[in-house]
Amino acid sequence: MTLFVGLSVIVSAVAQSPDPAWLQIRRADKLAADGDYGIAIQLYREALTLDPGSPEAIFGLARAFKSISDYPIAEEYLLEALAAAEDLMVPAVRYEINYELAGLYKVQRRFADYERVLFQTVDLAAGEPATPRSVDVPADTLQTVLINDGLDRVLVLYRLQEDGGTRARGELAELLVGLGRYDEAAEQGLVAITQQLSTVIEAVIERDPGYEYQTVLGALTHAEIYPETRAYLADTSLYENLYFLAGALYARGNPESAVSLWRLLPALPRAGDLSNRARIQLADPQPEPLLVPPR
Repeated sequence: MTLFVGLSVIVSAVAQSPDPAWLQIRRADKLAADGDYGIAIQLYREALTLDPGSPEAIFGLARAFKSISDYPIAEEYLLEALAAAEDLMVPAVRYEINYELAGLYKVQRRFADYERVLFQTVDLAAGEPATPRSVDVPADTLQTVLINDGLDRVLVLYRLQEDGGTRARGELAELLVGLGRYDEAAEQGLVAITQQLSTVIEAVIERDPGYEYQTVLGALTHAEIYPETRAYLADTSLYENLYFLAGALYARGNPESAVSLWRLLPALPRAGDLSNRARIQLADPQPEPLLVPPR
């Protein structure tokens, strides 16, 4: 009887709340960002009472439980949010849900699930409507140019627009190198890098219409002039992608191409620790460590 009365009071209070579900979610998001996960979880649940099945509220619950390392509950909510993704107010949030789920599997070393979600994300992006700047270039064409003429030439010939799968391709490159699947790693990494460098080059041209692209190093150096491209480079996975592409190329038998990328990284001020790792590889090239023992 006491439990019933208590639940009735809660339901009544929520029903009388003047605030819509989206506002409750916004407040919960802020609380979660500040580390107040308990109160945030309460608000997300209140939002679900106000708007049953809200994928935004479910996603918020998933992130909150993931933050407190309650991975089984977080996974349940993430899968539930994906099932309701068609009802998202902003369809692109579907990618955020995918990346949260992928990250959950990564931290648990569930590499098969991690890989599956990343490939699903790449496929999701491939299914998006084409834009005027979209260009479909076969991955083997990019690799042929890379091996024969170098990365600089790839960006002379091709520009690829970033999409929701760019990050997934970069993460796949690192994962697949760790799994010893070097051809697939090189394919995914090169597409991601071409997309990211295309973003940088086009942004530089927009700011400086007289700029003419010649080399990757020149483009990245020029990009440091402008605040928006500096911010992009500070947040990008480009440097990691370059490093793991080099690792894939070396391990599969393209050492010259790998060396050219390892030499590039120390010349880039934002490459950080990857510069040191590249120098070590230049001095004594070795395949990257595997995530799982070879069979």
